[in-house]
Amino acid sequence: KSQQMAAEMMAMGMESEIVCPPSPQDSPDIEALAAERATKPPIVVPASTLYEAAGVSPAAPQLSWNGLADLNKATFADERWSNAQGQLFGKEGPPTSPTLADRELATHVLLSGARAFGIWHISTHSLAPLQRQLLGEVESASPALASWLRREEHNRALEDGEVPQRIMVSNVSMNEAEVREELKNRKWQGFQMAFHDGYVHFSTDEVFAAKVILTVLVFVISVAYALRVVIYSYPSIIAVFSWPIFVARAGGMACAILTGVLFLSMARTASKEIYNLLPFGKLGALFTGHKDLHIFAGILMLFFGVVHTIAHLIGTAPAVQSHSYEELNSLLGCANPEETPGYLGARFQWLQWPACPLSEDYTYMDVVFRSTPGVSGLVLLLLLLLIAHTGKAKQRKANFDRFWYLHNFALVLWPLLLFVHGSNGWVGVGFPLVAFTAAVPCLLYSLDRLGRVFRYLLFSCGKLQILEAVVRPGPGGASKGSLTYLRVSRPRFLWRYRCGEYAFICLPGYSAFQWHPFTICSGPEDETVDFLIANVGDWTDALTERCTEALSSHTLPQIALDGPYMAPVQSAMSQKVLVAVGAGVGITPFLSLLSTITSAYELHGGRGVPLKEAHFYWMTRSADELLFGRSLFEKVAAHPNVRNKVFLHLHITQPESETNAPAFIFREAVRRQSRLDRAKFMEALAKRDTASALLGPQVPWTWVNRAKGDVCWVSHLLPSADVAEETQCLENHAASSWAHGLLRSRHPSMSLCCGAQSTTAEASRSKAITQSIQRSSGPDYMLPVVFGRPDFATEIRAIGRARPGDDVNVYICGSDSIVNQLQGICNVCNVHAEREMRLEGAARQRYWVHHERFG
Repeated sequence: KSQQMAAEMMAMGMESEIVCPPSPQDSPDIEALAAERATKPPIVVPASTLYEAAGVSPAAPQLSWNGLADLNKATFADERWSNAQGQLFGKEGPPTSPTLADRELATHVLLSGARAFGIWHISTHSLAPLQRQLLGEVESASPALASWLRREEHNRALEDGEVPQRIMVSNVSMNEAEVREELKNRKWQGFQMAFHDGYVHFSTDEVFAAKVILTVLVFVISVAYALRVVIYSYPSIIAVFSWPIFVARAGGMACAILTGVLFLSMARTASKEIYNLLPFGKLGALFTGHKDLHIFAGILMLFFGVVHTIAHLIGTAPAVQSHSYEELNSLLGCANPEETPGYLGARFQWLQWPACPLSEDYTYMDVVFRSTPGVSGLVLLLLLLLIAHTGKAKQRKANFDRFWYLHNFALVLWPLLLFVHGSNGWVGVGFPLVAFTAAVPCLLYSLDRLGRVFRYLLFSCGKLQILEAVVRPGPGGASKGSLTYLRVSRPRFLWRYRCGEYAFICLPGYSAFQWHPFTICSGPEDETVDFLIANVGDWTDALTERCTEALSSHTLPQIALDGPYMAPVQSAMSQKVLVAVGAGVGITPFLSLLSTITSAYELHGGRGVPLKEAHFYWMTRSADELLFGRSLFEKVAAHPNVRNKVFLHLHITQPESETNAPAFIFREAVRRQSRLDRAKFMEALAKRDTASALLGPQVPWTWVNRAKGDVCWVSHLLPSADVAEETQCLENHAASSWAHGLLRSRHPSMSLCCGAQSTTAEASRSKAITQSIQRSSGPDYMLPVVFGRPDFATEIRAIGRARPGDDVNVYICGSDSIVNQLQGICNVCNVHAEREMRLEGAARQRYWVHHERFG
């Protein structure tokens, strides 16, 4: 023990004396030992003596950093990789000279592991470096990267075309830890106002600013109206009803205004026309965020409704009880229409209860339960509470039908009850306020619903057909969690579509009254209207079931469409630098945007498109979902001017399995190969000042943006130059799987499961695109797939730094957690941009967030 203590003190650089008690020899007599220790003094031993006893020198050097790293590596090493190699090739690991059987075994294991991540095919080009990792052979760069490195060495671009000039970001300027710390210090809750050079910058979430403006407007107008009532129209009313009448009048006006907002926010056709006609710019969020504004207006309605009710219960009802009907008649507007300033004097005697002028005294309970304002007010409050309860996300998910039918019932009942509630005309302008604030919005909304009925009658009689349906089964082949891809014949009239918009779908065979919103994932130039629908409820389950049954019955279900309606993505075509983030089925609006961009360059040469660069992030747990974008990936790869501006970020977010050995081996092989590939890529990147030659589909833009994701290049997302390999791949994997319907358009010789053939024009365009790719395919036309979630903090800031002076617009369609994360990141990016502008004289730059809201 003394030797151990000496060694520890030596390691700490201590040179002192150590006090030790005398150490007894073997003695069984514990009591005698204790007595002996009590009489003898302690022994003082110099530390140097203990160093000598320990056999070490006090001047011995401490463990070096490299030595410590080696120690850590040896101590905490994960031996699963070597264990797997030993199990596959013997205890000694991979053979020095692998045989054909060894290579076939490695291939089989890697392919099996890739399928666990939804990668159902890997070409020989992609498989070769992973085989070398598993077999322990000499490492080399992946063929897709090696091809790019060869062109980089000779300083050649991939093809002629418009080459974008962007600044090369040489270092990481922001990370997620910094974002968390910045947000924690500032305690932001999604809203920021920064004053600089006379400008006011609102939160990156524009709809939040719209909510603030709406709240202020409603409050100001309501207070102004209440002041007019108590000061101008009824100057002596405070003496009788006290100050709660002021609060009640303000609350009543607020509810009337918000009723108009509720109906106007759901009058989608009118909102779309206003949005398309007027150049609102950032204020377009008032229209594209109509769903959020509708929900927020409902929350405000509940608040002001409760305030209005409480004010009457503590002010109006006690005042009526404590004053005679003669005193009240001398004050009420309905009893003195000529003497009351601003009183319209409309008579709704058939709704007035009690009749005005009053003819008897009333108690507190009479006011609440035996009067038109009291009874209608209680019904309105009950209806409002029911809507608020069933409208919660949890309640909607538990029972959507209950929410839907109650909501639609309230659409009719609410404005009627408000009209009845204000018809007594005791204190006010002599006419129900809701008639002034909500008549036009109600009319516009009614026209919207009549248009839906007309479309239903027009489209549900067979003039609108599902041409093709592809169902990707859920986990374990179940219906829940599945994805359904629909290609619907395009309506010949009543259909004006822009990218990113959505439409309502009705399934008459299930319910003629239920309409559900889904984003259109095809472009305006496409000949069909396409949808990608996730099975998350009863209605979508019924749609999936009917489409699956069509495989045997060859009869696809009948549907009706209502729309299309505007969405935030509409404004993306006017942006110079944009980032689109889609999680799972949330990629649908960005597939439409991608189709619109490719069509703009393919058909019109990009005229009128100010785009400098667009980054499309698609996050999915299974790589097979990426097949839904295969036709668009082909278009991007086929046109130089498109692939020079549109950059794909395909991310597989499925975590590694702890029970699937082939999946671990595949993932570990990708991780090891990525370390090598990234080092070579970053070495080549360090020699550049601009990204003008970073062209080609195989460029891993996650590495360009200084993130550190693991990358694997795959070929099945683009057609192969080897037609025999492509055909064999499809026959082996697609002909008997759900993906057959997606891939058959590129191989018309293969039979169809259901649906109609493509039109001649569409087939010709498809053939031309495929031939264009196959002339220059191979390693050059593989797509990089990244494992793990994107490092948004690093990448978004890098995208902005590469384009100084241009605003970065981030479009999101995903969960609330993703939206909140990106809003926080963009807020901190704005802080960095402001700081660089102030301290370094950089050009002004803002980061804006637009997230998908429809319904």
